[in-house]
Amino acid sequence: MLRAIDVPKALVCLTTDLNSTEEVLRKLRACEGVEEAYMVYGIYDIVAKVNGESVDDLRKVLNEEVMGAGKVQKTLAMVVAAE
Repeated sequence: MLRAIDVPKALVCLTTDLNSTEEVLRKLRACEGVEEAYMVYGIYDIVAKVNGESVDDLRKVLNEEVMGAGKVQKTLAMVVAAE
């Protein structure tokens, strides 16, 4: 049975500039709100799990921390609905 989540969470896929994936990954792992981040192979370069205290906090983490990491070409953010 699915249950509602207590803390807003999102899974974020990122595409980085050429040869900058490791740099972006280090920056993301240092960001508050980024619980996990992994380099992956495929369409995207990095997948991260992001948490926030509220939906507004989650939006702030996504906009300022994830997109603010620099050298990010595009993202796909999927807000978790249930666990």
